[in-house]
Amino acid sequence: YGYGSCRAFQPGDYMKLVITSVLNGYPSANVEIMLAEYTDSGLNMIDSWKRFDLTKLGDFDYLEFSILSNVDDVPLYCCIDGMVVSVDLEG
Repeated sequence: YGYGSCRAFQPGDYMKLVITSVLNGYPSANVEIMLAEYTDSGLNMIDSWKRFDLTKLGDFDYLEFSILSNVDDVPLYCCIDGMVVSVDLEG
């Protein structure tokens, strides 16, 4: 960050991924994953593959992914790979 049109992150700046589970049409739980954050210790960011436990989301019909930041013009994207879920179909 600090490349192109995006200004460099400063103390208090962040970018996070929020994953919300939706069950029966209503949000039921969410998990926040900090992708980049500027703290007293400097810029901390995920720049390689990292595993996250999403079991807190419980049962869901679908997931909603949102990326939030307090920095204008920050590119709001991330890569998700190897997502594995257990599927139970009722007939």
